[in-house]
Amino acid sequence: MQPWQSQGGGVETLTTGILIDTRIWALGLKYPFITPEDQDYELAGKAHLLIATKLKSKKEKLFISSQLAAEIFHVLTKRGRKLSEKQASSLLTEILSLEKVSYRHIEKKVFLEAMSESNKSRESLWNLEI
Repeated sequence: MQPWQSQGGGVETLTTGILIDTRIWALGLKYPFITPEDQDYELAGKAHLLIATKLKSKKEKLFISSQLAAEIFHVLTKRGRKLSEKQASSLLTEILSLEKVSYRHIEKKVFLEAMSESNKSRESLWNLEI
């Protein structure tokens, strides 16, 4: 069972928005497909629990950008314990359809501003809050 597949209960008033890092998403989503012998099993279990907690939270909305969704898909299908493209697509489609998940595409103006700020601060382009 995936973290968002719970019994009963709906989303109530959301007060906070959060963004979960690609590695946490990938490990958490791969957890049901790996075995205890896998080197990332314990960490994947923790990531899975964190995702489950955040998806069941009635106070937090999850944000996923187009860039983050693409990264998650890439890691699910190309790194470590690889999921099929069909499995990864199905998982992401299900997550993105959840009421408490807000999908945000990156607009050109925001991207250009992020590049400028990245050059000034030497921070990763994707770690900036614009």
